[in-house]
Amino acid sequence: KQDAQCAHAHFLLAQIAQEKQQKSESIKHLRSAMQGHAPPPESVALLASLLGKQSEGCRLAQRYLQAAPQGYDAKSMRDLAKQCP
Repeated sequence: KQDAQCAHAHFLLAQIAQEKQQKSESIKHLRSAMQGHAPPPESVALLASLLGKQSEGCRLAQRYLQAAPQGYDAKSMRDLAKQCP
């Protein structure tokens, strides 16, 4: 049975799109993951990385650091956050 709110499934679809260099498709799936049930912190980090220094990317970097300050993507999220206004 399909679950449109499955955050992990959208995260996996975003990773596939990213591998195919389909940035807009990846962002679409990451936004869906963020709306889903228990989005993985990695989806927050990937979306923040794709959005970069714009305000949403900065907010997501901070969100990741609050949720997983020692997580796999913490260093890149700290680097991004330092570049934000």
